Amino acid sequence: EKRLSATCDAPRCARKRIALWRTPDLLIFALKRFSPLHGRKLDRHVDFPLDGLDLAPFTSHGPTATTSSPHTYSLFAVVNHFGSSGYGHYTAFVRDLWGASSSSSAPREDDDDDDDVAEERRRRDQWYRCDDAVVTPVDASVVCSSAAYVLFYSRDAARATWCDDPSGDADRPL
Repeated sequence: EKRLSATCDAPRCARKRIALWRTPDLLIFALKRFSPLHGRKLDRHVDFPLDGLDLAPFTSHGPTATTSSPHTYSLFAVVNHFGSSGYGHYTAFVRDLWGASSSSSAPREDDDDDDDVAEERRRRDQWYRCDDAVVTPVDASVVCSSAAYVLFYSRDAARATWCDDPSGDADRPL
């Protein structure tokens, strides 16, 4: 749509942009999975990142020149729906980003053993399938599926602060 320019009074193509002023520590995306016209479930595969979701291009300040953006997020949970709009079954994938399954909440900085650090990181990134009372470890490759319904992301910079607080007093979102 062409509008009159405020500077030159000539018709120019206008572009509207909505930008985020601040980004939250937690993001929740509910994917549209049900057709409002027919009431059918939409089973189209939606590809979404497990790590590195960067909202910087969508902020009012734009991307920054820093190496680690405060606007990057990692997926930590997915709610899945199987069935149709009238009935179905819900399951979830959850990721142990905070290291709850390990004996320590964060890798030790004074640990020189690379194998221990790698094992801690692997445990921290482990995905689990929750299906009623059954919880099983799964590979990250199964998390993105056509059953994904709700996506939960946490800001990487905020999560690092929560994990590094040895007192356990840091405000945690969950």
